Amino acid sequence: MEKKCSKCGIQKPITDFHHRKQNNDGYSGVCKQCRYKYNYEDKYPRSALDLKLRKDYGITLADYDIMFEQQCGVCAICGKPQPKQFHRLAVDHDHVTGKVRGLLCQSCNGMLGLAKDNITTLCDAIKYLEAVA
Repeated sequence: MEKKCSKCGIQKPITDFHHRKQNNDGYSGVCKQCRYKYNYEDKYPRSALDLKLRKDYGITLADYDIMFEQQCGVCAICGKPQPKQFHRLAVDHDHVTGKVRGLLCQSCNGMLGLAKDNITTLCDAIKYLEAVA
């Protein structure tokens, strides 16, 4: 099954569109690539992203790119690449010291955030998973 993107006008496989229950066919009218471009590249050009990284984490876009290359473009925890149509890898940092630790996918970054970077909590979660496996 295919669908035409309302942004770029290209006929694409339905898998190139996000699910959207509100639409009649159940899919977004804009393809994932166009959505990514609109949400990230158009809103955050490289110069704006550089300013955001400097302000939020004290690193430059060049620093981010170096970390990305050192990690081979994958999450420092799970080793999976972040799908391009979603987000860049998140900058993981210590909320107390502000020290940048690495780049994480949204799932792993969220996991650390929900655990409040508490090593005991994360170890307890591992023990639990081992016990119920």
